[in-house]
Amino acid sequence: MRIKVSRLTNIYFLCAIFALTISESLNMRASQSGVEDSAFSRPLVVLTLLFWLFSAVKLAFPGYKLYKPPLPTSLYMLFFFWCFIPIVFGNQTTITDLVFNVSMTLTPMIVFLSSYNSTIQSEYEKSEKFTFLLMFFFLLLQYISIFREINFLSLAHIGSAFYLLYLLPLILTFNSKLIKISATVIVVFTLFLSMKRSGVLALGISLFCFIFVRQYVNHRFNMKSFVGSLVTIMAIGFLFVYLGSRDSGRENIFERFENIEKDQGSGRLEVWEHTAALITGQNTGSLMVGNGYNAVLRDSRLQLSAHNDLLEVTYDYGLIGTMLYIAAFLSITFYTVKMILSRSRYAPSMVMSYTIFFIQSMVSHIIIYYWASLFMLTWGYILARNQIENFQASCLLPDGNQKTGTV
Repeated sequence: MRIKVSRLTNIYFLCAIFALTISESLNMRASQSGVEDSAFSRPLVVLTLLFWLFSAVKLAFPGYKLYKPPLPTSLYMLFFFWCFIPIVFGNQTTITDLVFNVSMTLTPMIVFLSSYNSTIQSEYEKSEKFTFLLMFFFLLLQYISIFREINFLSLAHIGSAFYLLYLLPLILTFNSKLIKISATVIVVFTLFLSMKRSGVLALGISLFCFIFVRQYVNHRFNMKSFVGSLVTIMAIGFLFVYLGSRDSGRENIFERFENIEKDQGSGRLEVWEHTAALITGQNTGSLMVGNGYNAVLRDSRLQLSAHNDLLEVTYDYGLIGTMLYIAAFLSITFYTVKMILSRSRYAPSMVMSYTIFFIQSMVSHIIIYYWASLFMLTWGYILARNQIENFQASCLLPDGNQKTGTV
């Protein structure tokens, strides 16, 4: 029995997602424990990139239909490709560092391109969503394992909870209310227990945006749905208050918000000032081209990264990289607004992902860390599904031919 080429392509795409899941999981553990040169995580990052590269290379095969990607995809690809240049010509201590840094930078680019092109040609939406659900579940198991080892009865702040937060908008594209509510509650618990202020803030604001945009997309105000969403948020709020008021002898998330003025956002003001000084103190060549991957951590006397993507990108990839980064960000902003105005059913999830990205980019990092691939996977999938939705509405295929069946 012969298997359709589209089915083989879909199977490979799902296997690539599984490879990314394993790699993200090991990176989660390596970064949390501070062992960035893990014997397993580094090689797996490189192997995962090679796996996804074939998914992109197959686009050049004879008979494989290549669709023109939307502008946000093209601009982010251009940005990530530019990042490759200062990394290769920057100060890399070893070949191992060079290969690892290149892999960390190029993986999100390849994931974005492949996710878009694989999804837009896929006839197997259910299998894709099942794989996304397995990815969420696998990362949850890894988080639980890390929490039990590191944070149980300690004061450690577990950044690994961000992986689940960043994947949540993709899970919220599902039709099942049970899955969506369960995933949201799980993320709430993980962020609370991890005591990540920016994560709690990003989740709260993005959930509100998700609910608001969903009501707009539905063309009418659905009182039952709106009240149900408010009750869910209120229940989550009461859960926060209850857990936060318990005297467990540990610092809790409320105390961390109360101390935000005292600790200046965990010292971020000092970090930002020092990073700005690094940027202005460079020579012209470094200012234009940059200093390579995660260079603030390498060159800062504070031994910390910039904790702001714009500052980090400016120092790492120069003013050229900064302009490309801003252009890509503005492009995804306009595309998200366009999805809202066209009332796409994927607009609520896109708005949620965009909001999380925006908030976390201001006070932490997205673009230079491995979890950037989770955003690129989400955006590639949503942009493709949105275009399929538009094609179906106009009864035309992407190449302009009349649609003869369902997508």
